[in-house]
Amino acid sequence: MSRELPLAQRIPLTAAVVIGAIGAYFFSGIAPHALHPAFATPLDAAVPFVPEAIWVYLPGYYGGFLVTLLVTRDRFAFRAGGTAFLTITLLALPFFFLFPVAAPRPIAPNGPGWTDAFVRWLYDNDPLVNTFPSLHVANAFLCAFLTLQSSRRWGVALGLNAFAVCASVLLLKQHWAVDIPGGMFLASLGAAAWKAHMVNVEARGHEELPWQLAPLRLPAPRFELPRLPKIRFPGDHHS
Repeated sequence: MSRELPLAQRIPLTAAVVIGAIGAYFFSGIAPHALHPAFATPLDAAVPFVPEAIWVYLPGYYGGFLVTLLVTRDRFAFRAGGTAFLTITLLALPFFFLFPVAAPRPIAPNGPGWTDAFVRWLYDNDPLVNTFPSLHVANAFLCAFLTLQSSRRWGVALGLNAFAVCASVLLLKQHWAVDIPGGMFLASLGAAAWKAHMVNVEARGHEELPWQLAPLRLPAPRFELPRLPKIRFPGDHHS
């Protein structure tokens, strides 16, 4: 059997992982909790607010997922990627619930252009908390790692993109500086989860994993009703 996973299967798998991760992220952001003080550094004060960074922050983030989706064709590597993304999301949630820290956002710009409009949309819809560790950074670097396993050229490109995303989260005041290394470390744990998944695949001899998106092959059930004894009533004639 070919190891290539068709695009028609990669799309719904990616959608399921992304929707689940975004749902958990937003739920943790709206849950009631007391804010903790931020660990501000001199770098946070030195970095200016640059609304134009939105054009790296959004396309760079979602573009990484798109490239990973298109480049990663090996069915085992792709499913291991799903394990990696779910791992970093689950590891980040306890921090979001137990140590919520507000992002250092200024007043949203009120200009008429697309740039200011997108920044206002971001500030209105993205939870103010959920800053440490940065899932934005973690996902960007994890996309680069996963893509690198299939394409060196695209993997390096996404690696550069991930560093650009790091700059954008600071320039948009979406994160504190300490959130960035936290996100990088989280991405490394996701990469470790990917490698562990692949080791398991090798140990199983490239068998299909239980959560594959493929037709379920089960043996046809065979039902045999037990034969009930005949009930004879008085007066019945024996044959």
